[in-house]
Amino acid sequence: MLKRQSSRFRFMFVTGICKYGTIDIFSSGSFIQDLSLSTKYGSLLGYTVQEVEKYFTPYIENAANILYLSFDECFAKMRRYYDGFCFEMYGKQHVFNPWSVLNFLAKPEDGFRNYWYKSSGKPTILEQYIKKHSLKKPEDYGKDILVSLDRIDCNQDLDSISDVAMLNQTGYLTIKEAKVESDAVILNYPNYEVSKSMAQLFTDKVFSGQLPQEIIGETAWDLFGSGEIKDIVAKLNQIFFAIDYQRYPVKDEASVRSHLQMYLTASNIQTKIEKHNAKGRSDLEFKVKDRYWVIELKFAKEQDDPKKLLNEATEQLKSRQYGEQNETKLQHIRLALVFSQKDRQFIEYAMS
Repeated sequence: MLKRQSSRFRFMFVTGICKYGTIDIFSSGSFIQDLSLSTKYGSLLGYTVQEVEKYFTPYIENAANILYLSFDECFAKMRRYYDGFCFEMYGKQHVFNPWSVLNFLAKPEDGFRNYWYKSSGKPTILEQYIKKHSLKKPEDYGKDILVSLDRIDCNQDLDSISDVAMLNQTGYLTIKEAKVESDAVILNYPNYEVSKSMAQLFTDKVFSGQLPQEIIGETAWDLFGSGEIKDIVAKLNQIFFAIDYQRYPVKDEASVRSHLQMYLTASNIQTKIEKHNAKGRSDLEFKVKDRYWVIELKFAKEQDDPKKLLNEATEQLKSRQYGEQNETKLQHIRLALVFSQKDRQFIEYAMS
């Protein structure tokens, strides 16, 4: 219909999320030019660094004052959270997410929040995709992924498109670098905001929307910021109990840590896994408010003695002095947790 009426158009601009063979707009609409990865239009749909500096400097200064940061510190954090999207094939031009920039500068007193997930992070087409396809863990997509340009600049239907191409077209992965000689690109998360959104997306998929309302979202800050240990363990057990029993994914210590990390990351808590010091490496470390958490995990198989594993974990925390070199001004809480394969719950815990 569009092609038959093309003489009536002066200009037409079509935007969307994905290109599909079933839609056929680019193959039948030969008068339409696909600008998706054009170097000429790489900065069309976002703010460049130069534009943010030119037009928003007074607002950044205001945000910096409110957050007790220098201008450079505030701007660097904005770039870490909201910059990094690339819409051209050579990976040279990156842009800020305008929606996130405007929301942050309008309400800097709220801090650097995740504005992307609610506005763009769960498009209907992606929700349909993950119902039929599995996704890797968020940390797997946080490693540089080398793919051919043709693989992401594809025109496929929902059943045949790859996870990497889908995540690229929906904004979760972006071009970081081009390998011109091999016609390939390196993909990774654009920024911290999107990496958190991926953790939230994965958490929603794993728990199928079954997480109790009182333990999702920003309440994790209160839970780990001022909660009692027994209450924290009880809430964590609610989280793991919400996982669907079919193809139950928690099978070893690494998967316990991964699911715990996803919940924390999705709740805007930055975590470090296997944090090294001179005597070893801890399982999980993170800070919330004035607390610095160091968690040592053990996975109890049916033949294991949970109390023995708990003693091993607490001894590791003490003898290897995990976390002592970090955030020394904060209150340190060292917690040993034992997860039961049989009960699918944390059945033993102790502070060290």
